Amino acid sequence: MRIINDFYSTDPYFNLAAEEYFLTQSQEHICRFWQNEHTVVIGKHQVMPAEVNTQVAQERKIQIARRISGGGTVYHDLGNLNFTFIANNVNGENLIDFKQFTQPIIDALKVLGLDVQHSGRNDLLLKGLKISGNAEHLSQKLKRTMHHGTLLYNSNLDNLGAILKTPIDQFIGKFVQSKRSMVTNLSDHLIQEMDMDAFRTHLENYFIQFHKAESSELTKNEIHSIQELANSKYKTEDWIMGYSPKFSFSGYFEGEYFEIFAVKGKVVGIETAIAEIDQLEAVLLNKYFSYPELHQSIVGMEVNTDKWTRFLAAMFNI
Repeated sequence: MRIINDFYSTDPYFNLAAEEYFLTQSQEHICRFWQNEHTVVIGKHQVMPAEVNTQVAQERKIQIARRISGGGTVYHDLGNLNFTFIANNVNGENLIDFKQFTQPIIDALKVLGLDVQHSGRNDLLLKGLKISGNAEHLSQKLKRTMHHGTLLYNSNLDNLGAILKTPIDQFIGKFVQSKRSMVTNLSDHLIQEMDMDAFRTHLENYFIQFHKAESSELTKNEIHSIQELANSKYKTEDWIMGYSPKFSFSGYFEGEYFEIFAVKGKVVGIETAIAEIDQLEAVLLNKYFSYPELHQSIVGMEVNTDKWTRFLAAMFNI
């Protein structure tokens, strides 16, 4: 096993691209630890505005990213540590087995006196509170599995709660919805204080000692290839916003029901009896369904700007 305690970048687009790179361009068994600056990461099959409060993201400068695995939305910051395992499937068989990858993490945490348990879902719990969300992606063609998870160590839980607060029940469609859980930070339960760097070193040493891992850094060639993938895919609106199941959003404004339809993340139509809705529809068509982009379109209108600003505020519960 190659272990990469990766301090090269805290850019979420680089780090998510690194996972795809090692999944598709390597045959190594990888264990990688990494961190992102303030970022909310949605699952591959999720609708971004249903999961992310885009106004909070804009105000608090929280980046939005999409990963290649399924599952729910997670929040990353420098108080959170991410881990990734990538392995060839046993005897060439396709393998989805969360416990195979999370058990070594549980064992490493137990050394620190942390009694972490598997939940009935794909989370890890400490005293009944979530400290880790996990997801997997299987490449059937390459017969390799990628497993990744979060470890809330001393994360900003206020940001986590605010960024995930959305009117989820008003979204309609066939897409994956996150399940909200009560959370806690691992550092609050340690017997002896330990900063993030020491925590990372503990995990790295544990895998070197008990799993015969060999530590190494990213090579220049790997960095170059990963950055190219980040730029061409993970940073693009087509991936973050546009790789989305079709959906609609419904609500009421001035006593009238409305429904906004979106395909590939962009508004394609509005159905309602609200007066003068054609004015709004004309400026919102082909715009991504996010508060900053829709607000910018409405501010630029020459008629009924106040009315449609109130409409947008009602949509996003502002």
